[in-house]
This record gives sequence, structure tokens and C-alpha cells, in this order.
Amino acid sequence: MAKNTKKERDTKREWLSIELVIAMSIILGFLLPYLSAYIYQYIIYLILIMMFLTFLAVDLKETFSVKVLVLWFISNILILPFIGYIFSLFVIKEEFRLGILLITLAPAAIMNSFYVSLVGGNKLQAAAISVLSNLLAIIVIPLLLFVYTGRYITINYLSLILSLIYVILIPFIISIVFRRLSFLSFAAKAVSDKTAMITKILLFVLLYAMIGVNSASLLKTDIVSVIAISSLLTALSFVAGYFSGIFSKLNRQEKNTLMISTGIRNNALMIGIISSSFAPLVALPIIVNIITHQVINVILIRLHKKNII
Repeated sequence: MAKNTKKERDTKREWLSIELVIAMSIILGFLLPYLSAYIYQYIIYLILIMMFLTFLAVDLKETFSVKVLVLWFISNILILPFIGYIFSLFVIKEEFRLGILLITLAPAAIMNSFYVSLVGGNKLQAAAISVLSNLLAIIVIPLLLFVYTGRYITINYLSLILSLIYVILIPFIISIVFRRLSFLSFAAKAVSDKTAMITKILLFVLLYAMIGVNSASLLKTDIVSVIAISSLLTALSFVAGYFSGIFSKLNRQEKNTLMISTGIRNNALMIGIISSSFAPLVALPIIVNIITHQVINVILIRLHKKNII
């Protein structure tokens, strides 16, 4: 019993540290944005490191439910991007319209397994969804952007695809090399043990840079509607994942895994893509998504403890 209590305390401490990282990065981004423009130039390299750490920690040789994986792809490739497109039509500013759509195009979060563990989900399943969805994003993001924005937004798709290959495929290949070569496996193990700490530091720097470079524009822009729409879309993502599990008669663990994997996205990747391919202001809906899913997480954890979900 004591062991379980200690594990719960450690999990709660880890979760609170993530919340603190997000809150502090946003506050400092507004109050002290002076270094953000400099850091912003190197965001893509920070994403490379984060993606490498994610792939290094996951072994796809383990078994997982194909059904849950298929349901995730149906929700996140067919249903939610269409809903995101409809929502984006209610926003006038082009950058915000694109940002709202990008919320629904993002693959599963790189910290997916941790969040899934907070509601009794399957960490292995969550990790598989995270890795496979991020690899597939190289094709899915440009394709769905073309489908939904090709008529009103000009995008350099070649540059976008190359950026995605750079920040997804290259870290994936390097992670395989680290795991396969015996003389690097020790280094891989050492790095894996520090993944959570390194990821939080990188997340702080990423959010600080993105908030900082946008702080002046955000204070001058009417962003109430963007915040409302982005928040609603984030909530709908969780709902879509959960009810997909109910309709498909998944068990409780699988439903919660699907819900979290659908609701929490790889916003770090999207921030990296925005930094290399779009205007910084496009990131506002992504930032709102990050804040909103943290609030929703608090609610979901409480519901899980009361055995409601």
C-alpha cells in the first residue's frame, strides 16, 4: 500500500512540475520577452531533441491493441480535422484560422504515456499511438492542409514536408541506431532515464520563445473568439476520443487511453513547424490548446478517482 502511495505522490509531483513549467513559461514570455526572438531561431533544433527522446523511450516490438490504434486514426484524421476546418471558418484573421486547423492535425503528444497513466490508461498503447501518429504526420499534415486550406492559403508544401522529415524521421532513425548499436546502448539508457527532466526544460524554452515573440501582437489583437474556439475544439477532442471508445465497446483502460491520446496533441511539433513554415501568430491557438488540455486533465483525473471514467 505504501508503495502505491509513493508512486501516486511521485506521479502527482511530476504532473505539478509540468503545470508549473507551462505556467512560468507563459508568464515570463509576457513579462520578459527579451530573449525570445533569439531563442525562436533555434526552436526547430529543440524539437529535434524532444522527438529523439520520445522515440528513444518507445519499443514498438511490444504488443498493443490495433483496434484502439485504428479508432485513434479515424477520429484524428477523418473526423476532428473536418470539425477544426468548420470552426476555423468563424475566425477572420488568416493566421488564427490556420492555427485552429493545426490543432486538429497534430499527432499524439510526446508525453502521451505519462498523461494516460494519470487516468489508468495503457501506457504501452499510448506510446505506440504517439510514435506511429508522429511518423504518419509527415504525410497527413501536408495532405490535410492542402485539402482544407489549398483554396485560400498559399503554403510551400515542399518546405513543409522537408521540415517534417527533418524533425520526425531523422530523430526516429537516430533513436533506432542508438538502440541497436551496443556501444551506444549505454548512452541511450542514460539519456532515457533523464527524458522527463530534459523534456520539461525544452518545453519551458519552447513556450517561452513562442509567447515572447507574439506577446506584443497578442496584446493588440482581439483574441477572445480565438481562445473560445480553440478551447472548445480541445474539449471536443477529448469527448470524441472517449465516446469513440464507448461506441466501439472498449474497456475502461482502452477508453481512457483513446480519450487522452485524442485530446492531448504534440503541440511542441506544431510550434516547431510554425517556426519554420508559418507566421509566429499562427501558434496562438496551439498555445491555447496547451493551456486548455492542462485544465481538462485536472477534471479528468478527479473523474477517474471517483470512478466516473
